[in-house]
Amino acid sequence: NSLNMEPSDTHVASPRGAVEPTVIAFVNPKSGGGLGQRLLEKLQFLLGDDHVFSLIPDGPEPGLKRWRKTRNLRVIAGGGDGTVGWILSICDKLKLKRKPMIVPMPLGTANDMSRVLRWGSNFTSSSTADVEEFVQNVKDGIPLKMDRWQLRTTDIPLDSLKRLRSEYGFSSEADAEDSNDVDEKDDEEESHYERVTIKAEDEDSDAQIVRDQLTGDKAAQDGAQRKASTPSLEIANMGVKEYVVNNYFSIGFDSQVMLDFHEQRHSRPGLFVHPVVNKAVVGVHGMSAGLKNLVSPALHKFVHFELDGKPVTLPKRIHALVILQIPSYASGTDIWGSYDKTTNQTQRPTVNDGLFEVIGIKGILHIGRMFTGISTGLRLGQGSSCVMVVTQPIAMQVDGEPYWLNPSRCELAFHNQSKLLFNMKKKGEKKWTHLTGTEPPVRSSLP
Repeated sequence: NSLNMEPSDTHVASPRGAVEPTVIAFVNPKSGGGLGQRLLEKLQFLLGDDHVFSLIPDGPEPGLKRWRKTRNLRVIAGGGDGTVGWILSICDKLKLKRKPMIVPMPLGTANDMSRVLRWGSNFTSSSTADVEEFVQNVKDGIPLKMDRWQLRTTDIPLDSLKRLRSEYGFSSEADAEDSNDVDEKDDEEESHYERVTIKAEDEDSDAQIVRDQLTGDKAAQDGAQRKASTPSLEIANMGVKEYVVNNYFSIGFDSQVMLDFHEQRHSRPGLFVHPVVNKAVVGVHGMSAGLKNLVSPALHKFVHFELDGKPVTLPKRIHALVILQIPSYASGTDIWGSYDKTTNQTQRPTVNDGLFEVIGIKGILHIGRMFTGISTGLRLGQGSSCVMVVTQPIAMQVDGEPYWLNPSRCELAFHNQSKLLFNMKKKGEKKWTHLTGTEPPVRSSLP
């Protein structure tokens, strides 16, 4: 039985000479309101205890080290988008010669990567038949490379802020404006060192565990800054922070909504035990931001933006700026829009073209229209690198995880490509072509 073999002995060749897939799994047992624990036990029953690992307390590193020499290794990531990013980051850290193929098992809130790869918006069953079907689909999945981006934020010293604000024509402190959604009739096509601590008590707790492992005590210093109100610049923790962007990166009012949600979930974890509840609370925070006008000021007042080395003038009504890697934002929303429209589109977007898309969002009504498919974001361009100089503290998010950003210089550049698995079952050919711009590979040519 291959389940009892050492990892190095599991390279079983098929009749064609290809290596049969080996499946292992990492599961956050606190995901999905208890579903994670049931799935962990079910996968251990189906795959064997040595193939399935709990992300608590040791994370994915021990399991990845154990199976690092295995060819055609397929890794189930049971949790939210943070789980996928965490496993990819540990693969980077271990410098694996054979990169495993990662499969999201969606147990989080947004699950944008899982949606794009066609593994579903939420995995809700722990029945043997459903889990067996999922594992079989993993074995049949198609490898797909996706771009990843390195984000570096460098705090701006106080003695440099005044000069930069003067250089870019900003006031010392941009005033909040009324919601700019009054102009919605305008053309929609207008032109890991330190991280915030979020306690590991919910479906996204995998993101917290990796932060603790990477940052140690410094995470607590950043946690003191995670506030809904603007912190004093004098007490801000100056330094450099690095993140890897797999899905999207944004600054502005959308990130503030997520930051408020995480604050509430941290203070009352017993209320947030199911993705449906989480989405409802996020919606309430979003409506609150719209009704009370608790939005960040227009970004053009304090953000200087450069795309591929060229300054970009931000439209005056933008309250959030999104750097998009995959065509799914905030639980599956398409904010770039049809590829047939060429406004500020230098080439047809794909997930592995070495480019990201830049989109502006006006306000809470605009984002509501995008969620319902009535509208899209304001396309600002495509690029392979960008720089933001942010001269006021503001909320930001990376792949749905919110943080507090000091006045900073933010630099985004290509990091590497991940290897994930696409679910071709149930007529996935059209989605494959949408993501890659190519025809699906012939199965006989796959590993």
